[in-house]
Amino acid sequence: MTPPPQDTLVSRKIMTGFARDFTGRECTEMSFGMSCIVGSAKGEKSVPQRPPGRLVPIPPAIAPFHRIGIDLLGRFPKSAHGNKWIIVCTDYSTRYAITKALPTAEVDEIAKFLLEEIVLRHGAPRVIITDRGAVFRSRLVSSLVDLCNIDHRFTTAYHPQTNGLTERFNKTLADMLSMYVDVEQKNWDEILPFVTFAYNTAKQETTGFTPFYLLHGREAETTLDTMLPFCPNDFDDSNITKIAARAEESRQLARVHTLRAQDKDRRRYDSKHQMVSYAPGDLVWVYTPVRKVGLSEKLLRRYFGPYQVLRRLSAVTYEVQDFDPASRKRKLREVVHVLRMKPYHDPAEQIETEDIPPKESYKGPITRSRIKTLEQNDSGALSSFRGEQCRTHNLLQVPIAELAERWTELPQVSGSNPGPGRFIRRLEFCFRFNVLFL
Repeated sequence: MTPPPQDTLVSRKIMTGFARDFTGRECTEMSFGMSCIVGSAKGEKSVPQRPPGRLVPIPPAIAPFHRIGIDLLGRFPKSAHGNKWIIVCTDYSTRYAITKALPTAEVDEIAKFLLEEIVLRHGAPRVIITDRGAVFRSRLVSSLVDLCNIDHRFTTAYHPQTNGLTERFNKTLADMLSMYVDVEQKNWDEILPFVTFAYNTAKQETTGFTPFYLLHGREAETTLDTMLPFCPNDFDDSNITKIAARAEESRQLARVHTLRAQDKDRRRYDSKHQMVSYAPGDLVWVYTPVRKVGLSEKLLRRYFGPYQVLRRLSAVTYEVQDFDPASRKRKLREVVHVLRMKPYHDPAEQIETEDIPPKESYKGPITRSRIKTLEQNDSGALSSFRGEQCRTHNLLQVPIAELAERWTELPQVSGSNPGPGRFIRRLEFCFRFNVLFL
């Protein structure tokens, strides 16, 4: 018997029951579908298995502020200065962070920060990574990026890990602010410059250096340093070349340390994930979280589709298009990460089963101990159902009347006959879980 390509707890229970009632010979005329009304409405049912997709780390930049990531953090309680947001910039080479409190998250504030705090202080970066927020995709920001000849790259939807360095700093920054903010949380913008400086002057575990040193070629002078005698010989003409060479050597060493840490993280990540690939033309579900007022988020649909794969952009990203011809005139195209994709199967598709040769162990009276023995002997056939989950169970192409007639033809149980009651309970169980008898 060829099992369904997908499997759930419901399908395993149903198959266990019918294999118990129609021992071997009768199961050869059954066929199992791939679709389910409930499963299709939810998109896909969760199955304990390794998530798809391997880790593709972003290599460290070759120079300071060659590649940067920008993100918005907030909204926070309105401070005494009227600020509600924090805009964050991280350098992918030195891990140096720049933050600024903003009263609004409008387009002009974003463009002003990019021009004054980044371009005019550190030069125009070659690459900028942001999410797909409306402010980053605005005409003003796009014009500024084009004017500076910057390659603006966006993360895929619902996958912020693409800008992982910036997202990780957001968490660190929020944790640091929470330690010093007052009870009313009105002074967070006053603390922001201090915690940012503390982050930039702290030694990074990955690179082995402080972001301040990797950017400026020297460590920051603190109040403790002012208490020590100043040595002007460290900055004379004979040492300038050595200091510059040592700073560049430190950047290259930090790059090596970062690549080594990324390789370690990649191997650990890949050990818990599986490689999945789709070909152009394949139909998939796409995970899209939704929220509706008055409805439980746990009971809402999580997967939508089908979407058709148009092309493969990288090892973990695909361009897909809405496949439903009646949904809208203009097809929706989207770049999605493989973590949001799952195979789609046509609900009308059926899989015919193969014949199961009758076993000698099936002969004899069907007692409770006999049923247990049959389950143990047939565990190999039932265990073959393990695999992907069964989204639907259009089970049994045999009419109900014929099934009931076959029930009466089964050998009687010695001493006591369970009668058709158990079979009716099977039918009630199937209808309760939307199993269709054709």
